[in-house]
Amino acid sequence: MWIACVGGGGAGLWWLGPLAVLAFGIWQVSRSSFRFGELSMVLVAAPLGMTVDTLLIGFGLLKYPTPGPWGPGVAPIWIVALWVGFVLTLNHSLAWLKGKPGLAFVVGGVAGPFSYWLGATTWRAVEFSAPMIVVLGALTIVWAVITPALVLLADRFDGLRMGDEASER
Repeated sequence: MWIACVGGGGAGLWWLGPLAVLAFGIWQVSRSSFRFGELSMVLVAAPLGMTVDTLLIGFGLLKYPTPGPWGPGVAPIWIVALWVGFVLTLNHSLAWLKGKPGLAFVVGGVAGPFSYWLGATTWRAVEFSAPMIVVLGALTIVWAVITPALVLLADRFDGLRMGDEASER
């Protein structure tokens, strides 16, 4: 999924990642007994990813060579899809981060910037518009904060079914 998003974005195939994430999402949600919680995470991740990456562009830190399908000042759909794919792993393969906010802080602060660095240096899917140390520093802060917040939210939404009230949990 990551390779489809980043590799597709780097190759000008902006639609490839969203297609892969859609297939992954359908598979992930269809096998979950807590579909409402999974879909709630998607509804958080898509606008959050769009906002965060658009702000990183606006602050002059990132540039996406293949912005598709919309203009260059907005986060491309494949990076938004990547955010969605990421949150769909939080109750599954990344569930080991639950209840460990310090570890989620460290993992996010390392893996987030590393992912962008790989996307920039290996796949040419993103460009750093400021000095690398500045961009990586900003990405470290962003992902060190966002990862534990999303893990906490995923934990909160885990087990959430349509019609569940918070007090019933």
